[in-house]
Amino acid sequence: MLIAILMVCLLAVSGDGSWPEAWCVIILMLLSSLIPRFIAARRHPEWLEERTHFTGHTGYAAWDRFLSPAVALLGPIATWITAGLDRGFGWTGAVPIA
Repeated sequence: MLIAILMVCLLAVSGDGSWPEAWCVIILMLLSSLIPRFIAARRHPEWLEERTHFTGHTGYAAWDRFLSPAVALLGPIATWITAGLDRGFGWTGAVPIA
């Protein structure tokens, strides 16, 4: 789901489906989320099971249950939208590699 949001934020907002840097970010994000899950599923399936039920834990403040997911999702999404808009409108222009 997060990869789909990333694709929309970068590619659709920028209006440039052939943006190579965006595709590199999407592929790296996909690999960096899938490979550790496969490794964890093989070596420590109980860890993977525990981490999929993050809402069932107790001992957290009520505001933390709201704030943590909001910051974890809204921060990256705002960054990706800004990057897409920057690409679409050319705010920063060309950035030299060296």
